[in-house]
Amino acid sequence: MNITKHLRATTYPDILLKDIVESAINLNSAESGFLLLCDEDGNLRYKVAGGEGTTILEDRFVKRGEGFSGWVLDTGQPLRINDVRGDSRYSPEMDRIRDRATRSVLCVPLVHEQRVIGVIELLNKKGDGFTDDDERILVSLADQAAIAIAQNNLYEEQKRDMIHITEILVNAQDSHIPDKKGHVRRVAKYANLIGKKMGLTEKELKTLYHASLLHDVGFLSINVHEEKKEPWEKERFIQHPQLGYEMIKPISRWHDAATIVLNHHERYDGKGYPSGKRGKEIPLGARILFVAEVFDVLTSKHSYKDTLSFEMAIAEIEANSGSQFDPEVVNAFKEAIRETDIE
Repeated sequence: MNITKHLRATTYPDILLKDIVESAINLNSAESGFLLLCDEDGNLRYKVAGGEGTTILEDRFVKRGEGFSGWVLDTGQPLRINDVRGDSRYSPEMDRIRDRATRSVLCVPLVHEQRVIGVIELLNKKGDGFTDDDERILVSLADQAAIAIAQNNLYEEQKRDMIHITEILVNAQDSHIPDKKGHVRRVAKYANLIGKKMGLTEKELKTLYHASLLHDVGFLSINVHEEKKEPWEKERFIQHPQLGYEMIKPISRWHDAATIVLNHHERYDGKGYPSGKRGKEIPLGARILFVAEVFDVLTSKHSYKDTLSFEMAIAEIEANSGSQFDPEVVNAFKEAIRETDIE
């Protein structure tokens, strides 16, 4: 039960697979073990090796029905042999590759949703041969390991999907307002520098990063091209923090980032929008993002204001410290910018 809880809590794929093999070896007093997973062609690939005198066979794959693990893949059944020399599935070649003699083997399938997704293979029981109890224990571990691997794969797939969705939205922002192309990526870079200088945790930095990339996503709900045909309609444009907040808040991974997006135009003196928050009422991430965005606006060649040099932009932000911007953030910004070659 403790092993199962540990496996479910492990989110890094390489650590998870290693822990499964080590648990299998220790539970069954084996000399060594391997974990193999199915590839896209339906073959087994060696992923992790553990125990005495083993190395991962990176380029080696096992076809369905080939050897001990291939037989388990093909049948979906466990295999226990305590004298492999007389078995037709035994391969002396594998012993030469591993540089270790195989005496006994215990091999079980990893099954998820009635499909074999991999195999655990243990070699050479210490002392006597593998027993019925060893097999039952390994089958039970494999059942839990298969669930943990499937959940981990789903989690990794969701992370990849979120990265792809973020890229889609960033590119959409660039296309929606071509004059601001690259703006959100530069803001994310500046905000990250400030956040690190202020000692934000990795989790907080990740939230700030997503907020920076999505802080202008609310503009996608505004027809900026029509707005620009008429005199500047400030009331319409200042809705973009609220619109962006409403767009991304329902996504659980972006919930905290949405709060930063909502508040990234609030001013330290309370004269910002949309709520007129002031001072420490404004989330720290939003105070950081505000400085990072203004810095990019001041230094960008596509800015609606006159472009300033980096030094002039820093001086402009410093001049508004305590009114427009949080002084602590401004100090961290100055240190971070001057310590980093960002031009």
